[in-house]
Amino acid sequence: SMAGQHQESRAEIEISVKNESRKPAPKGKPASAEAEGLGGPLPAGVVRAYGQDQDGAAVFLGEDRIDHVAEGGDIKLHFGRDLDVPVTRDQVNFIKASDKITLTVWRIAVRNTKAKPVTVKISVPISGDWEISKESAPHTKSPAGAAEWTLTLPPKGETVLEYAVKTSM
Repeated sequence: SMAGQHQESRAEIEISVKNESRKPAPKGKPASAEAEGLGGPLPAGVVRAYGQDQDGAAVFLGEDRIDHVAEGGDIKLHFGRDLDVPVTRDQVNFIKASDKITLTVWRIAVRNTKAKPVTVKISVPISGDWEISKESAPHTKSPAGAAEWTLTLPPKGETVLEYAVKTSM
C-alpha cells in the first residue's frame, strides 16, 4: 500500500477446456477428436499436455491434477509459469483520500520474448467497492470481483498496462 512497491514474476500457464459431449462425425467423414469432444464424465487424475516446438518435435508442456469432471463441466489446467513471459508490477502512486477511500495507480509491464504473439489475461483481485478511473486498456469485472484485462503481446515485444483504481472500504 505504498508508492514504489515493485513485484517481478512470470506469467502463469492456464488452459481452460469444456468437457462437452460427443458429437457424431459428419456423414462420410472420419471421426476426429475435435469433432467428438472429450465426452462423458472424466475421472480424477493427472492430465499431461504436449505441444510441438518450432521443428514439429513433441514437447512436454506440463501436467496438473484434476478432480472428477461431469459431462459439460469446465476444466482449468495450470501448467506452471512461462519463463518467456516476464511480468513486472509497480505501484506508481498511493493516496489515502479519507479513512475509507484510497486512490492507487499501477503499472504492469508484460514482456514476450517468444517469436510469436502471446495472449495474456491479467487478473487483479481488489477488495472493497472499487472503480477503475483511468486505464490504458479496457477491463472487465470477473464474477469473483477481480479486474481483468486481456492483452495480446507482439513477438519479441512488451505491452504496458496502466490503471488507476479508487477503492472504498
